Amino acid sequence: MKKTFSFVFSVALALVAQAQTATLTIDPNQKGVDISPTLYGLFYEEINHAGEGGLYAELIQNRSFEEMDQGVRNRRFDNGRGERFGRAANPNLIPHWSAEGGAEMKVVTDGLMNNTQTRALRLTAGEGTTKASPAGVSNTGFWGIKATKGDKYTLTFWAKADSKSKFSFTAGLKAHGEWKAQKTFAKTITPEWKQYKVTFKGKADVDEAEFYFLLNKPGAVCLDMVSLFPPTYKNRPNGCRKDLAEKLADLQPKFMRFPGGCFVEGMSRETAYEWKRTIGPVEERPGHMNANWGYLCTDGMGYHEYLQLAEDLGAEPLYVVNVGIWHGGNQPYDQLDEYIQNALDAIEYANGDATTLWGRKRIQNGHKKPFNLRLIEVGNENYQANPNEQSDHYAERYAQFYKAIKAKYPYVQLIGNVESWGTDYPTWRNDNPVDLLDEHYYRSPSWFAGKYHHYDNYDRQGPKIYCGEYAVTSDCGEGNLKAALGEAVFMMGMENNSDVVSMASYAPIFVNIHDRHWMPDMIRFDAAQSWASPSYYVQGLMAKNVGTQTVKTALTQTKQEKPDRFRIGLGAWNTTVEYKGLKVTTPEGKTLYEQVPPTSSRWPAVDVKDWDISGGTWASDTHDKDGIIRQTAIAEHCVAICPTEMQGRDYDVTVQARKTGGDEGFLLVFDHTGKQNYRWFNVAGWGNSQHAVEDIFNGGKTQPAAARGKIEDNRWYTLKVEVRDNHITTFIDGEKIHDFNVVTPDIFYANAEVDAKSGELIVKVVNFGEKEAPVNISLADGNRYNWEKARLTLLKGDALDENTKEEPEKVVPQTAPFVLDANGNYLAPANSLSIIRVKG
Repeated sequence: MKKTFSFVFSVALALVAQAQTATLTIDPNQKGVDISPTLYGLFYEEINHAGEGGLYAELIQNRSFEEMDQGVRNRRFDNGRGERFGRAANPNLIPHWSAEGGAEMKVVTDGLMNNTQTRALRLTAGEGTTKASPAGVSNTGFWGIKATKGDKYTLTFWAKADSKSKFSFTAGLKAHGEWKAQKTFAKTITPEWKQYKVTFKGKADVDEAEFYFLLNKPGAVCLDMVSLFPPTYKNRPNGCRKDLAEKLADLQPKFMRFPGGCFVEGMSRETAYEWKRTIGPVEERPGHMNANWGYLCTDGMGYHEYLQLAEDLGAEPLYVVNVGIWHGGNQPYDQLDEYIQNALDAIEYANGDATTLWGRKRIQNGHKKPFNLRLIEVGNENYQANPNEQSDHYAERYAQFYKAIKAKYPYVQLIGNVESWGTDYPTWRNDNPVDLLDEHYYRSPSWFAGKYHHYDNYDRQGPKIYCGEYAVTSDCGEGNLKAALGEAVFMMGMENNSDVVSMASYAPIFVNIHDRHWMPDMIRFDAAQSWASPSYYVQGLMAKNVGTQTVKTALTQTKQEKPDRFRIGLGAWNTTVEYKGLKVTTPEGKTLYEQVPPTSSRWPAVDVKDWDISGGTWASDTHDKDGIIRQTAIAEHCVAICPTEMQGRDYDVTVQARKTGGDEGFLLVFDHTGKQNYRWFNVAGWGNSQHAVEDIFNGGKTQPAAARGKIEDNRWYTLKVEVRDNHITTFIDGEKIHDFNVVTPDIFYANAEVDAKSGELIVKVVNFGEKEAPVNISLADGNRYNWEKARLTLLKGDALDENTKEEPEKVVPQTAPFVLDANGNYLAPANSLSIIRVKG
């Protein structure tokens, strides 16, 4: 049925079950801000084996034998804590390599292939070695190697022998004792180091093979830089793993920030990223210890490869330079000439012509045209309020980089650091000129949803904002749908304020599931497969459906009425506690609940073992006259909810509490209406430093009130919470701690944009609630838009749904025609992002 639309676009959400409605008005004729053409991009950091054993397609782990049994033998692999990886328990135990068929492996440290390498492998096959009974070595790869039928594998290795000799080798991939890809070949090996190359094809599919390099007759050969590559993204030599790079490409990024992150800084000067050591032939790259994230980096994916990847993705490169600060130390801020010169040389390498030293090196490395680098970030998270938090004299450091870079490359845009933690409103606290400021936010789903208007009041005359790192990192499992929806709301807010926010990138991107240092991550993988989180799909949907200009919208919604039935509870966080005297009364003094010993007859008593327990070890003392309730586990989120349901919106809850051990204090739960919806009075949280009220709404956590404070061990305290509908007051021993009004969060968020290229109106709707909501749609100048041909893209599911290796597509976008019911309603599913594109 065709409908005619001839008035202002309005969306009415009738949340019957939650007594909430909303109206969104959109007038496409009233234009808003132009949306930045570089709004959505990538932030890549070498973390979680993102590159090594991930995006960098090399299949052999420890290919140059530099990694030792207990570390790495070279002073450059200082881990930043004064510990040198100098002496292994057994220098001939080489991580990830094993002897096969009776072969002897021996590490050699002289007669090496160049001055960069510090170790090589001498492989000896003894008498009795034949093609039928070969001897050699095997490599595990990065927690296995995937063999794929029909794929071409490229093996390169450097070798030398004691004298010129012809050797017969068999190399390939084996699983369960069977070859899945192999080739037998002969090579004449000389006493001088030389590189050899062999290719072979996969014969079968298997997820977890190992690499074998075998001799088919007795003899000895020295090996180094044993490398195996599968087909790579865009067939680049020394390139990227196809499935991972294709996932990046599918996000259609407009820029790529690299190489970090903390990876840029390191834990010492020796472990900081130095781009000049990461270019040129891979056998001449020394590699370095990624001390921040705990593993060796070959730097096979180096500065040149990052620039090439950005170009292949159609993204502008954004390079982060080190300002002479590492985790735990720094170069004096008045001695930065080397660091500044490194930054200038990096720009010259990317952009210089053949008349420049570093431009000539880029051309020699195979890229004649410039990479057009115009975005430089000066430092990473180096401008905290506390200078001891990797922030020594940042403003003075920045000023020197700005002056030098702008003098030689005035077209380069400089990005400055601001506070990266400890505040929701970071600032540029100096008078230096700056083009963009890099803000970082790692928070809860509800925090992000609540920040839809975060940028509304930013100074339009100030620097542009690059939201360089943001992600839900709490109340999100390993990355669930609720987290992604919170991020979607925040992203809509950035679109609405794109006259201020010109760039944004999620962080981090990758995790190899066998070495996770950060959670959640947008793309997960192992040797065999990769899968994406709901956040990945939100990033892609938003980037593919961003218009060129916002249009005027106005959203009003009635607030959800507070339920008049509730429960209360007790809790602890990494603390052992005791509670007694728990009581709930009305303001008039009527008792709604009172804690008594389980043996008492003066009140319906309930043993805590019958409460709803979520974590911890809880017990009631049946012999104590007060019926003390004890929690004795040192663990997070130890909560016990009283089963008694009470009625009312005005009440007082009191309890006496004593800490007997652990790091923090008490949790007094109130306004509990379900597992995902409650509040608690968090006493002495955050390492016994702060009292706060925290709101848990639809599983996401916010902190509407906080105050400094701590408690003592083995002392009884009286805690009290006064609830007067949406007004909360808290007390400790009669002293008022918090006094505030609760702001009920919205559940509905939306924005609208036009795309000048396609002539389409793009409407984005997030239902952040747990109930399906009807959306009644009408539109000014509706005859301009053909709603019957509108397209809907939908991401939906349960709030806690995640994508896993076993269910990699549990939450993925669905595309379908846009359908209205007989009443002109679109039913927005619970926990959903809906994107509607309407042709003009």
